[in-house]
Amino acid sequence: AVIDNTNLGEIFERVYEDRSSYYVLGYYPPPSDERRTQRRISIRVSRPNVKLSYRRGYTGEAELTKAARRERERTIDKLVRLDRLQLALKEERWQEAADLASSLNEQQAGMGRVQYSLALARFHLGDLEAAERLALALQSSEAGIDFPETHQLLGLLREAEGKYSLAAKEFRRYLALSPEVPNHEEIERQAAQWEQ
Repeated sequence: AVIDNTNLGEIFERVYEDRSSYYVLGYYPPPSDERRTQRRISIRVSRPNVKLSYRRGYTGEAELTKAARRERERTIDKLVRLDRLQLALKEERWQEAADLASSLNEQQAGMGRVQYSLALARFHLGDLEAAERLALALQSSEAGIDFPETHQLLGLLREAEGKYSLAAKEFRRYLALSPEVPNHEEIERQAAQWEQ
């Protein structure tokens, strides 16, 4: 290892020396060993002053296959639940949407679409405090830039609080970030009405 050295020539020379002579070893585990998941590797040499660099173990192929299958099943389950979530939102089944989004959010923190869906469902279920908390958390996250609709939701929350000028500002932010939304004129009219 090369640490805290600004002499690049010396660094490259040491790296070259470390890599200039080596052996590659390989082996097949005995068949009786197939069910073991983790295998340890130990290499010893009789020659003095030899520096060994090798992996101390690896995962058996059978375990990797099981892990890949489990990951595939989790992915399929997640995709099915995301599809069900979109359908519940479209059909305005807010409690089902909230339940699905909550379970997905617990397993996959940071998924912006799920966080927004949960905030929207909470809003429609009348849990305005949770809707606001979720929308603000999404806005302040890295994914927030991809969800300008949080401004529209916050505008609706400000309207529910009777804070119409703040609601108009949120709607204007939403329109500035998403000028091509289908209901642009309707949102523009509503913002103008609140600003009067």
